Amino acid sequence: MEEAEALCTRMGIMVNGRFRCMGSPQHLKNKFSKGYTLIAQTRMKMLDEMSEPFTRSMEERGRRRSSIKKPKGSFLSKRSPLHWEAALEEFRNFIEDAFPESILKDIHPGFVHYHISTSETTSWGKMFKTMEEARVKFELEAYSVGQTSLEQVFLNF
Repeated sequence: MEEAEALCTRMGIMVNGRFRCMGSPQHLKNKFSKGYTLIAQTRMKMLDEMSEPFTRSMEERGRRRSSIKKPKGSFLSKRSPLHWEAALEEFRNFIEDAFPESILKDIHPGFVHYHISTSETTSWGKMFKTMEEARVKFELEAYSVGQTSLEQVFLNF
């Protein structure tokens, strides 16, 4: 999709043999996108405190459980291989309170990826203001707020 977006001035999308839309890549994103993408990287202090090395299997176990929202105030011990999720829980609650229409797409040690649906209260200004507050409060190393990709528009069809 990235190549098509870079090379094409107009493109069309067909679904099940039916022509669904046509226009420039930016026009399609503006018209059919369903929100914003938010990716944040936090400083993972607790990973340095682990007595055992963090392995891929620990990450996979955490990713499978990450789609289940934990009640506020739940706690995982530092000895648990999923303690990095507990470290991200306060940040996740902050994002989900600021943007109730947010959906957690992926989570890794130190990283979260949200899709935030558009609404009349969500704007670029509010997104950046909220993320600047979060950057200071949660000591974020980096964050990215962006428009949904052309691939995500295609997958929505």
